Amino acid sequence: MTTETRNFELRLKQRPGSDVSPDDFTLGDSPIEAPQAGQVLVKVEWLSMDTYLYERTIGDAMGPAIPLGSRMPGRALGTVVSGGLPAGTLVSGDFGWQKYATVDASAATALERNAAPDTWYLSALGAPGLTAWLALHKVLKPAAGKTLLVSGAAGTVGSLVGQLARELGLNVIGIAGGAERCKWLMQHGYQAVIDRKTVTDWKQAMLAAAPNGIDFYYDNAGGRILEAAVQAIAPGGRIVLCGHSGEYTSPTAKLTATDLLYKGLTLHGFRVWDFTAQFKEARAALLDLIIQKKLHMEETIHHGLASAPAAMDAMLNGNGLGKHLVKVHED
Repeated sequence: MTTETRNFELRLKQRPGSDVSPDDFTLGDSPIEAPQAGQVLVKVEWLSMDTYLYERTIGDAMGPAIPLGSRMPGRALGTVVSGGLPAGTLVSGDFGWQKYATVDASAATALERNAAPDTWYLSALGAPGLTAWLALHKVLKPAAGKTLLVSGAAGTVGSLVGQLARELGLNVIGIAGGAERCKWLMQHGYQAVIDRKTVTDWKQAMLAAAPNGIDFYYDNAGGRILEAAVQAIAPGGRIVLCGHSGEYTSPTAKLTATDLLYKGLTLHGFRVWDFTAQFKEARAALLDLIIQKKLHMEETIHHGLASAPAAMDAMLNGNGLGKHLVKVHED
């Protein structure tokens, strides 16, 4: 049982702009709630930084906008303190930006510890890993020897896509921002990387990186990068749309039926929850690669609950590598 008596949480104070600031949030506290019958008290250990959460703060997402004044939601990992599950059980759930969560036991998914670090349940073995594996294997279905272009390549999903594509025998080209991130990608499965911070002509940059043509595009950016990819991809190419981070601060992609029709392109808007029937298959495949040490997950760690706004901003602006996580407690 915890000796702490107060819970601290971050609440949304105002809608963020293109940059996320600590001023957009306020710190609140209240007594830690003792679990009632059918509930568990969870010590929230790790917060996951995800783009969908930013979209909900600004009111631009598939889910409802987060009401001003309410606690920030969000995927998290924690350990059970007391209640309907054994103390010490590793659990995941939408516990939100707080130090302790009292939730229904059904809202806390018990997890088995395995060959991967616990935090990988928020990345390689969580929604990002499922998104990477399922969009690649069930939507794009690329053949060995073909060329795949990936935007947002140094992010959580993109970095996994590159490694998974390498295992399939693909030529993989990434798009990332900055020399350090580009160098890191070259060490983790990518044959070539385009530094978005130096590009003046996106179509030409793509064609130069892929002299034999681009067959598939895994889109995490949208906007002008998607526009250029449609122009650069080979006839009959397939594109999976998994994110649109490039549209937070720049115009959305402008595509016409002509762009798609005459090249015979296929675009698929991917939603991971449409593939729940394949989650078990995907997780088993991902864990097998982890056990074989063929899958690596870089993590950028931010310390303390108060660091969550800066962590979200860093994720959105491409500062850091791989998965952005907040280590909630400093004990």
